[in-house]
Amino acid sequence: MTDAAGWITQYATTSQRLVNETGKLMQQVDHQIRNGTYGSEQVAKTANQLLNLAITTSLEWSQAVFSFWSPPTTDAVELSEFIEVEPDSDCERVLSVAKPFRRLGAESDVIGAQSLVFVPGILRVHAARFRVGIKGQNYYSGTYRGSVRLTSVRDGVSRRHEMDVTVDL
Repeated sequence: MTDAAGWITQYATTSQRLVNETGKLMQQVDHQIRNGTYGSEQVAKTANQLLNLAITTSLEWSQAVFSFWSPPTTDAVELSEFIEVEPDSDCERVLSVAKPFRRLGAESDVIGAQSLVFVPGILRVHAARFRVGIKGQNYYSGTYRGSVRLTSVRDGVSRRHEMDVTVDL
């Protein structure tokens, strides 16, 4: 999954489920306490349920995170110089490939999204620069032009901005 919106949706859905299930569990605990039926057995059961919920959520989060950022190979990543962007003072932005990167002078040499990484992968609030990286050794060195998508989510609304970039890789 290299689509930023898909990654954000999966992460948000998992987070919301964690909050909902934890809330339900705490309501059950509160009910048992009020009825005087919350003893050591229930404490152990609640701890087990919370641990299971934490482990399950962590695994789902890691699947979302690693599917978005992890390289499919262990090859070293070659990074471009820093690319400047306008900072966003409201929210973080996730970087993704909007259009493949093509080598100038040899437009048939294309680097697809699966071979590109961004450092950092998420621009924090007020961040104003990032780098493009290439994974793998099956590409020619040169100057490449492509398009980067910056996706931010605020109040559940996704905002996207695309920018053309030229990098030496």
